[in-house]
Amino acid sequence: MPVELRNSQRRVRLNTARLKRRAEVLLVLLGLENSELSLLLTDDRRISILHRRWMKEEGPTDVLSFPNSPPVLGDVVISLETLQRRFPKDLLSEVTRTLVHGVLHLTGHDHARPKERLRMDRKSRRLLAALERIP
Repeated sequence: MPVELRNSQRRVRLNTARLKRRAEVLLVLLGLENSELSLLLTDDRRISILHRRWMKEEGPTDVLSFPNSPPVLGDVVISLETLQRRFPKDLLSEVTRTLVHGVLHLTGHDHARPKERLRMDRKSRRLLAALERIP
């Protein structure tokens, strides 16, 4: 269950070892322990470039997900600058929530329609409750 975590930004401090453990446990909880996940922590400038290129939208966003084919689940890109601006007091919890959101997209979940959003929100809450207990 390899999780490759890369932190390409230097402005926002985060315990990446804890986040990597949570990502590994997340894969186990989803029954994807034999999958590979790439997690990139970046800044607003870099995620803005990806956001424009792949989503045709301007400006930074909190998370982007890029699915792949098995055994590689895909890539999740998270802007720590965006999350720190929005949630300065509990950054690790918010990054964990964002990671769950991104990985659920990689597994086919969406929130475009109300029923889909409800299903994704329920699953996200269950996963987050388990992950918040990971030291």
